[in-house]
Amino acid sequence: MAPDGKMMAVDVTTFSGIGSGIPRALFDTGLVVEPTLDQYAVTPNGQRFLLLKPVAGAAPTPITVVVNWATSLQK
Repeated sequence: MAPDGKMMAVDVTTFSGIGSGIPRALFDTGLVVEPTLDQYAVTPNGQRFLLLKPVAGAAPTPITVVVNWATSLQK
């Protein structure tokens, strides 16, 4: 991902050593680049991307975590 949030691609060759082509933009992700956060995933065939994007105006949804649930079922 480029610093401006565009998803980039580059051709790689391995014919006589490893070489790379000129990077080209695939699409604008709308993400702010955060190097320590995984913000996207790519399918194994490289045809689809899953982006982690907040929904504008959405309130945070509370999360309930239940611990030791298997133990409480045995009693």
